[in-house]
Parts: sequence; C-alpha cells; structure tokens
Amino acid sequence: MIPAPRQTGKATFGLALMEKLNSDGRYTVLISSIQPAAQGRDPVQAMKIAAQCIAQGSRLYLPEAEWAPAVDANQQFPENGMLNYLQQWSQANPKPIVLLLDEVDALLDANFLAMLYQLRAGFTDRVKGGFPHLIGLIGLRDVRDYKIRVRPDAQSLGTGSPFNIKAKSFFMDRFDHDEIVSLLLQHTQATGQVFEPPAMAAIEHLTQGQAWLVNALAYELVTEMLHNDFAQPITEALVWKAKEILIQRRDTHLDSRLDKLKEDRVRGIVSAVINGTELSDDRVNDALTARTLASSPASRHSFCQPDLPLPHPVESAPRLPAIV
Repeated sequence: MIPAPRQTGKATFGLALMEKLNSDGRYTVLISSIQPAAQGRDPVQAMKIAAQCIAQGSRLYLPEAEWAPAVDANQQFPENGMLNYLQQWSQANPKPIVLLLDEVDALLDANFLAMLYQLRAGFTDRVKGGFPHLIGLIGLRDVRDYKIRVRPDAQSLGTGSPFNIKAKSFFMDRFDHDEIVSLLLQHTQATGQVFEPPAMAAIEHLTQGQAWLVNALAYELVTEMLHNDFAQPITEALVWKAKEILIQRRDTHLDSRLDKLKEDRVRGIVSAVINGTELSDDRVNDALTARTLASSPASRHSFCQPDLPLPHPVESAPRLPAIV
C-alpha cells in the first residue's frame, strides 16, 4: 500500500519508480490509474474497465514484448476476470511484473472487495511466475481503513479475509526542513530569485511540509503576486499575504481536505487536539487514519501520540466555519 493525501506526489513517485526499475531491466513495471473503473455497475464490469486501463497504460509505457493483453470491449469478462487477466499477462511476459494500481479509492465497496479477493487469490501463483511479483495499491487510505469502511462491525474476517493482503505500507510523508529548503533553492538556482531565510521558515511553518501547499504557496508568490519578476526577492511578508489569498480563495484541494474533517473518526481526533483532550488507546487507528488523510499531521517524532499537533495553519479547522 502507498497511502497518502491527494496532491502529495503519489503518481509522480510511481512514475519515477516505474522509470527507474524499468531502466534496470530486471522487472516489467507499470503504473496504471484505474479511476475509470468507478463507472463499473458491478464487480465484473469494474474489473474489465480496470484491465482495459492496464492494457492501455502498458502500450504507453512499455515495449511491445511486455504489453498487457488487449481487452475486447465487446467480449464478456469472466467472474474472476482480473485474476485471469493478470495470470495471462504474467505467464506470457518475459520478466516478473511489478504493477502499481493508482486511484484505487475510485472503486466502490463491492468492486473494491472483488479486486482484493482476486489479487489475494493470485498471490501464491507469483512464485511460479503466474502472477505479478508485486502489486502496489495507491490511494488515500490504508487497507485497514477500507476494512472499517466496508465492514465496520467485523473485528476480524480471519486469514481468508480479502484485507489480509498487505505486506507493507509506505506512507508518503511530508517534506522535512531540508527538503523544503532544497526545493526552494532549486528555484533560486534556476532563476536567480531568492527566498529570504525568514520566508523559507514561514513557508515551512504554514504548510508543515504538505507537498501541495508548499508548491501552491510558491506558485502564488512567484507567478501570481510577483508575475515571474525574478529580480524581486521572496520576503516573509509576501508569504503571509500569499497564505491569506489561498485561504480566501478556497481552492478545490483545500475544500476536499477540509471535507475529510467531517468524517467521524477524523473529527474526533481533531476535536481532541483542539480541546486538549487526551486520546485513549482505542483511538490509535483513528489517529492513524487522521494522519494518513493529513487532517492532523503527526511529526516524525510524535507518530500517533496524544499530543498530535493541529492541522497546518493554512488548513487549520478553526479558520474555516462549520467544519469542527
């Protein structure tokens, strides 16, 4: 699993990983967005659309010898269509396959379960080259959060559960101090425009390293406010003005992030933080969910501790009405 909030570079990371591993030549690596599968009226149709996405993506990124099988739009897809499809591709492919499925959040509950069941069913076949060597699911949430969403009353479905599929989660963390400075210095090196040290500190404070916000603030400063006049330095005062512009404008990304605060599990964590209430041990999963959705960002040194900090100032709940 690669869970992370929207606009944090998940797809960019997947594309870079695909390019790197494909250049090494040991694996066939493909990232494919299966968002169109959300149109599927049932699991069979959803899996067929997902397979079509994989086939189309392979023709865009891979050499012909490694293409995934074509999917006939007029042909009936079988019940275990995704399982059969990935087995067929793996058996015919000259190298082990690493498949990264992006936008898995697009699948509705029954369709998502069908995907998990079929991926789990093919797992043992990978040893003999009859299934992808590795499959990464990229989306907003970790598997545990889908389990709670789909079957909130089931504590455990046993070893046969479709949710018993994950080997490891790679959470895409926020930029740390050095990464923010490095990113801003890249702009300086390319254009000569200077971010003054207090301005860099303000950007770090306001964004807490959230990737979309770092880039949104920098874009607002450089392009919208200073009109790409690279002779003008970026000052701390300009950064605070840019922050107010982003808050007042309420870009779609901010609205979608604030919407996550309305989820009961996330709302409870953020309310506890605002009110200074200590979190009980049974709220650990809720805290993990809040962190994954980046509504309540834990620092690298306070992961899931009761002193979870508030959202970063640009997205701070008290600044926007009717959220908490």
